[in-house]
Amino acid sequence: MTVPKMTTHLLAYYRWNTRRSWRLNALKQGEESRSAIRYINREVGVWKKYAEKDAVIWVVGLSPSRTPTLDARLHVDQVYVRTENRKNWRGVVGLRPRSCFFGLNDATEAMARIAFTNQRAKAWRLDPMDASRAWSSQHGRRLQNPLRLAPEGDRIEGMADSPGASPLVDLAKSATSHSVFVSYKHDDLEDRGSRAFLDQLASELARKGLAVWLDRIALEGTGGEKRQMESDRTITELLRQGLDQSRVVVGVWSDNYGTPSALDGENWTQAEWHGGRPAKKRIALDMSPTSRKVEGLKKPHARVRLPEALDPSQSEAVADEIMRACRPFWKKE
Repeated sequence: MTVPKMTTHLLAYYRWNTRRSWRLNALKQGEESRSAIRYINREVGVWKKYAEKDAVIWVVGLSPSRTPTLDARLHVDQVYVRTENRKNWRGVVGLRPRSCFFGLNDATEAMARIAFTNQRAKAWRLDPMDASRAWSSQHGRRLQNPLRLAPEGDRIEGMADSPGASPLVDLAKSATSHSVFVSYKHDDLEDRGSRAFLDQLASELARKGLAVWLDRIALEGTGGEKRQMESDRTITELLRQGLDQSRVVVGVWSDNYGTPSALDGENWTQAEWHGGRPAKKRIALDMSPTSRKVEGLKKPHARVRLPEALDPSQSEAVADEIMRACRPFWKKE
């Protein structure tokens, strides 16, 4: 009787500045990027030994609030090695649908539960996070190189046995089934307060259990200042990925939402609002005191009233209203 081979799970961590570069590089690989995610690291240690076909790589980064967020799952379909500056690098490629990016989520609990195993097969966990839930710089140092997750059931001295990759698997399922895409008109929300409000709103929704696709955070990694240097193709691919994975579109119905910025330009917000396949539920964040109809836009399934002046301090209350509006959608699934 042949015993099935146990899947090897590795965890890779990106600091915010390199995480952004990695995402953009994955999006700029040509037409094959529509179905592929890549990761490459020095061919040393755990990475050299275990980064092989059918292994699963879990990529973790930092959210704007400096809590861990699960960025991607990469199920290895191809492995390659290249030499650069006399150093060997091992690259892996994962193809969709088994490999995918995730919207902004809160991986704090999952990261606290998983365990790692060292070369001597001794299992260990990261130290508990402090009361502010901030990601410790100590954690970043321990995760500089990819690590192998301790297989399920491995004994951890003085602690519960290893759950294997199940905390990350459960988070990935939740991030897929409870994913929302935030759509907004850039030209209408250019002031610093509005941008900070959107960043904080995304963080609050992630903390409440949703995975949030917000283009600025997905590109910047930490919700920093919006940059307009990326190509239209890169932005289009980013938006397409987010829409494909999201069940709900949350649109900020500002004055010019649903209209193109130029007469001959793309109508981004209209395309985002109407979504794609599968069909989306739509929530309008409306600044108008009364319900209104916007020409060319489908009627929303729900509305949430926004304050006239957007401020980060109001984001939690708005996030609560969005969660209430989403509950009927999740219950029907």
